[in-house]
Order: sequence, then structure tokens, then C-alpha cells
Amino acid sequence: MGLFSRQDEVTTSEIARALALSDRQARDLIAQWLAQGWLEMSVASRKGRRYRLSAVYRRSGAIEAGRPFLNIAPGLQVNK
Repeated sequence: MGLFSRQDEVTTSEIARALALSDRQARDLIAQWLAQGWLEMSVASRKGRRYRLSAVYRRSGAIEAGRPFLNIAPGLQVNK
């Protein structure tokens, strides 16, 4: 089950835990997702920064169809 199927917004740490990455690796991945339009920042404060799926992706119905979180942006590079 995907991360966004359980909640609308996530933090960097939640993404890192879900993908078994360091916070730094998660931040790099989030930057890619933001640039490609998969995610948008929902809370911009430094300490409470949160992200949500972009409106386009939410409208696609992918979450309701059961697509897992990792399929949001196929082909992205994660350096472990």
C-alpha cells in the first residue's frame, strides 16, 4: 500500500522511512519529484515542511487504483 494512500501530506522523514533512505537521499529525491511536478510543497516552514501529491496526480486516480508510492515517478535516480 502506498504512502499517500494512508495520508495526504508527508514529511521528508516519512518518505525516507518508507523508502529505506537517509533523510539526505529523501531530500534529493523530493527535489526531483518537485521539479518534475509529481509533488508540491504543502507547508513551507523549515521545521514543519510537508509535501503532497500534485493536483494533476491526485486527479489521475492513481491512488484509488492502488498504485504504490514508488510508481509516482518511474525512472528517477536514487543514490544509496
